[in-house]
Amino acid sequence: MYFIFIFSPLVLIASIKAWLSGYTAARFFMMASMSTLVGAFVTALTVSGFLPYTFVHFHAVEFGITADVVLLSLALADRINFLREQKEVAEKSVIEQKLRANTLLEKAKESLERIVLERTTELEKAKDKAEQLARIDALTEVSNRRYFEEVATREFTRAQRYQQPLSVVMFDIDLFKQVNDTYGHAAGDSVLKVVANVAKDAVRDIDFVARIGGEEFAILLPGVTIEQAMVTTERVRVGIANYSFDYQGQIVTFTASFGVSQLKKADQNFDALLLRVDQAMYMSKDAGRNKVSVLEG
Repeated sequence: MYFIFIFSPLVLIASIKAWLSGYTAARFFMMASMSTLVGAFVTALTVSGFLPYTFVHFHAVEFGITADVVLLSLALADRINFLREQKEVAEKSVIEQKLRANTLLEKAKESLERIVLERTTELEKAKDKAEQLARIDALTEVSNRRYFEEVATREFTRAQRYQQPLSVVMFDIDLFKQVNDTYGHAAGDSVLKVVANVAKDAVRDIDFVARIGGEEFAILLPGVTIEQAMVTTERVRVGIANYSFDYQGQIVTFTASFGVSQLKKADQNFDALLLRVDQAMYMSKDAGRNKVSVLEG
């Protein structure tokens, strides 16, 4: 009994301080201590004769202790609920952090994929441009000799496989050195550009014009017989011969000599056809230039 009178007030005081400090479960400890203390006080007064003897008065301390136990159980339940809520809050926080992390990761992934795609596209464009520059003559913007040989070999193989005609034209600008010596290299460059443009305008889209040397050009004519090739070649020759331009107050005119030949069954490779075309071109030069010569082989 004396223990109750000593311990319960201490618990009561501590519970009040804890409750005022924000610990909500302390209210149960406060009420539990009060119930035990009041019960013990009533029982002590009954035993001392200050209160009449009744069952409730005499057993008040037991009722107080029972209430104490119940209230402490409620305090424990409250504590368990508090801890559960804290756990749920913590789990919710972890989930939210994971979601935020996943969102950031997805954004980073999308950003990286976009950067990789942009970089890949840039590299592909750069590669295509480099390949194009490797195939194109920078001055005249027609194909260069390397690409001409690549396409010519492919067309030669295709023509032989499917037994289709393939004609080739080769032409060289007449007295081109004199053009450079008379008007200057800038004028010579203009002549080369003009010749390339005239040739491109005179042939079909599927035909292939290339600059294969300094002032030497070639035209691949897939599916074209030698008779048709002569008509096309004459159109190019006339177009070049009729063209003139003013360069620093001087009228620049020029011509070209042409050779034409067609693929034969006996040709073992494209070089055999190209050799005939070259020979035909020099036949035109020997005949006085500005002509079209044919060598059928």
